[in-house]
Amino acid sequence: MKDKVGILVSEVLYSRIKRKAFTHENIAFYEQAGDQYGVSLCYLRLADLIPGHKFVKALVPTEKDNYIQIKIEKPRVIHNRMLGTTGMDKRKFTLLKKEGVSFFNEITRYSKLDIYNKLISDAKLAKHQPDTMPVTKENLQVMMKKHKQLIIKPDLGTLGSGVSKLTRESERTWTLDDGRSRQAFSIKAVWPKKLEDLCTVGGYIVQEKIPLAAFYGSAFDIRAAVQKDINGEWQVTGLVGKAAGKGKFVTNVARGGRCYSLEMILEDCDLDKEKVKLSLEELALHVAHVLDHHIPSLADIGLDIGLTSEGFPMFIECNGRDQRYSFKEAGLLEVWKMTYFHPIGYARWLLNQSE
Repeated sequence: MKDKVGILVSEVLYSRIKRKAFTHENIAFYEQAGDQYGVSLCYLRLADLIPGHKFVKALVPTEKDNYIQIKIEKPRVIHNRMLGTTGMDKRKFTLLKKEGVSFFNEITRYSKLDIYNKLISDAKLAKHQPDTMPVTKENLQVMMKKHKQLIIKPDLGTLGSGVSKLTRESERTWTLDDGRSRQAFSIKAVWPKKLEDLCTVGGYIVQEKIPLAAFYGSAFDIRAAVQKDINGEWQVTGLVGKAAGKGKFVTNVARGGRCYSLEMILEDCDLDKEKVKLSLEELALHVAHVLDHHIPSLADIGLDIGLTSEGFPMFIECNGRDQRYSFKEAGLLEVWKMTYFHPIGYARWLLNQSE
C-alpha cells in the first residue's frame, strides 16, 4: 500500500474538489506527482484533523476520476495550502506534531516587516532590500525626507489589495495614489484623510519605491518559485514576469497584471538574459536559505523580486502560498507543472527520512 500524503486546503477549495468544480489549484498535477513519487494523495480540512483521533475524514480520488469522502488514517506528512492560520490553528498543529504528523509550509502568511527584519540582518541581502518601516506619521515624515517615491501596503496583505503610492511633486507637494484616485497635498498642511487613517489604524508598512526597469512602459516584477525537492534541497523551480496594467503600479494578476516569460521581459529591457537570470536565482536561493533558519517547516515559497534598469535584483516580498497559475498565464506550462511536483517530491523525502 502506498504511503499517504495530505494536502491541507480551505473549506471552499475542499468543496470545489469534491464537486469537481474549477479551481486555480491544478489537482490533476498533484495526482500525477503522487504517481511519480509513489504516494497516494488525500485532501483535508483542518477542522477534520482532531488531535488524539487516529482517523480523519478526507477526500480521496476514485478510479473514475471522482472524489469520495471517507475516513482514513491520518497521513504522516501534510502539505499546508491554506492561506492563513489562527492561534487556535497553531495550537492544533503543535498537538498533531506531537503525535508524529509532519507539516510543511505550516505558516503561509508572513508579516512583511518581520521578513524584512529577518533578511536585513544578513549582510549579503541588505543591499537587495528597499528601505522599510511600519506606517506612522513620524515614520512617513522620515521616509518622505529620504525618498522621492514610497509604497504603502498592508503588512499582512495579499494579491495587491490596499496598496497606495506616494510621489514627491515638489519640495513640499506630494501626491497620494491609491489605484482609484489621486490626491495632491502639502506635507506642511492637512494630509488626505486616507493617509491620516493609515497612520493611525496600524498594520501597514511604507517602503522606498526603487526606480525599476519597465516592460513596454509598465512596471513589472519577477515571481520566483523556490521549493524543496525530492532531495530535500532548495531549488528555483521557475521565474516569471508580472507586468502592471496600463497606468497601474500593482503587478498582481488579480489587479489586472499580465504574466510573461522572463526572456520576453528582459528582451524589451535590453538586459543580459543569462546574467540577470543567474542573479535572480542566486538572490532567491539565498533568501530561502536565510528564511529557512527562522521559519519552521518552510519548503514552498514565491518571492517577488524587482529589477533596476541595470538589472540589479531587489527583494520585494515573500509569499507562503504561491499562486502558481502565474506560470500558466505566461505559457510556461512545464514549469507550472513542476511547481506541483516538487512539493510532493519533498513529501516523499520527508516520508523516507521518517522511515
